Amino acid sequence: MVFDGFAAHGVLVGAGGGNEGCELPFVPAALAKRPPARVTDKSQPPLASVGAHNPDGSSIALFSNALPVVSAYRPGVSVVSTYPQINGAAGASTVAGVGGERRTVDPDDYSLGFAAWSGTSFATPVLAAQLAAQLIDSGDDLTDVSDVAMRRRAVRALKECLKGERP
Repeated sequence: MVFDGFAAHGVLVGAGGGNEGCELPFVPAALAKRPPARVTDKSQPPLASVGAHNPDGSSIALFSNALPVVSAYRPGVSVVSTYPQINGAAGASTVAGVGGERRTVDPDDYSLGFAAWSGTSFATPVLAAQLAAQLIDSGDDLTDVSDVAMRRRAVRALKECLKGERP
């Protein structure tokens, strides 16, 4: 499997758990495993499966798949991100003339360059950013790019970022 090749070199990989609100396997997230209990020279970072939680941070999003191998839940509902400045011209769904011309928002109008999204694919980069921050803040020598050093750092960063996650 291609993920084994990444892991052998110490590359962390995250995969969104899926947005169907079900328990069916969603590949590649369904291939995730827990990180090793101990970090050794042979430890390889496992694929991390990421589910989405609601903005309150305490409840899982209704759409987030309930995979038994979900490694982490991160914010994945109403995530605001940049988007090309386009107007899909679907138009407003309601137009009224009370007190001047009023309209509902056009769901395809991104002319301000931002959009709000939901999904495990938006939760996954949140974990990736936390992993990157953990690697930077670890104090490790990041110039050592040997496979052994990369694997050790990756597994330690993943374990640190997953502290407190439900098993």
